[in-house]
Amino acid sequence: MSLFESDYAVGKTYGQSSQFASITIAWGSDSLDFLGFSTEDVAQFSKAISLSWTKGIQKEQHQAGYIRVKLCGHPWDSGTSSNSNLVNSRKMMCALLAALFDRNWVLHLSFSNKGNEDSKDTLMFRSQPTNGNRHWFAIHFLKDDTFCIINATPGFGDAVVSKLGSLVQKQSHDPDALILKLFGWPFSSRESARNSMVEILLMETITSQSCEVHASMNMMTSEYPRDTWICCTT
Repeated sequence: MSLFESDYAVGKTYGQSSQFASITIAWGSDSLDFLGFSTEDVAQFSKAISLSWTKGIQKEQHQAGYIRVKLCGHPWDSGTSSNSNLVNSRKMMCALLAALFDRNWVLHLSFSNKGNEDSKDTLMFRSQPTNGNRHWFAIHFLKDDTFCIINATPGFGDAVVSKLGSLVQKQSHDPDALILKLFGWPFSSRESARNSMVEILLMETITSQSCEVHASMNMMTSEYPRDTWICCTT
């Protein structure tokens, strides 16, 4: 008998009295696993997902020890900057982290220890008091020379373009997203120092705009996944 089955009935998540809980972007491309949260918490998180992921929730599965929320569509599929999945899945993750924050769950760390190319991240949260309304947005590193800013506050994209200056080759707009193509291949493994330089400039801009990076996570089904930064105002 498993740890979950021995002490916890279906519908009651393992460790829900603990100060720690986790969300795993589940194997495949359409599910989230909630472990350590109360059923009331997960109900609020599901509501946030339903309001932000237009394809909706397919079903909730109450397993022995955790709750799996299976989404319609495939939000973790990799795609191009014009792929609505990419933009909408990151908007959904922003809405989910906002709901977590509103219920006093703050991200403690994100990690992956699954050891396979389809592995995506687990997010570990700690229960602690929170305050203030925050705006949540995402920065996704799309290609070796391109990243996109999703759902940012007015003026944030202009501040990034100004900070990067001559590094910007061109910019384009999708609904709720600004896509920036840079000269060279700054996000290639061959240019690690230049990669870090661009990221430092991004961090300086985020801080100067009274924002912070709340999480960096792998949300992609891809042989060469790239992280998404989930940011918020402070």
